Amino acid sequence: MPSECSPLESPEITLLLPERACPDPEVTIMVPALNESLTIEEFVDWCLEGIEKAGVKAEILIVDSSVDNTAEIAVSRGARVLKTPKRGLGRAYIDALPVARGKYLILGDCDLTYDFREIFPFIEAMRNGADLVRVCL
Repeated sequence: MPSECSPLESPEITLLLPERACPDPEVTIMVPALNESLTIEEFVDWCLEGIEKAGVKAEILIVDSSVDNTAEIAVSRGARVLKTPKRGLGRAYIDALPVARGKYLILGDCDLTYDFREIFPFIEAMRNGADLVRVCL
């Protein structure tokens, strides 16, 4: 069972922790979710594959406002999950920043739009001083 703690003053925000987490991540993959139970397992697996391929210490932080079992699935696959009220994308990022532990942040969607198995170019660019790296589709 995941452990819980309240990272912020608001009692409506809860951090769910997986059994094993990266103790000192260089990178935080921070992604909001809203009722993504159909894709979240594959998304977290993609992230784990990308982390392994990049050879980086990283954490996956899902910012979840779902009413389905998105959070439980994500935690079971190894992600940290910040449960927040449904208040919008910008607010999700604001809520999550205090619990993101990585030096670098990678943001995106968990609907499998972006291939998080290929995160190394982003990490490399940030390590080389880029303030912002984006995908051009």
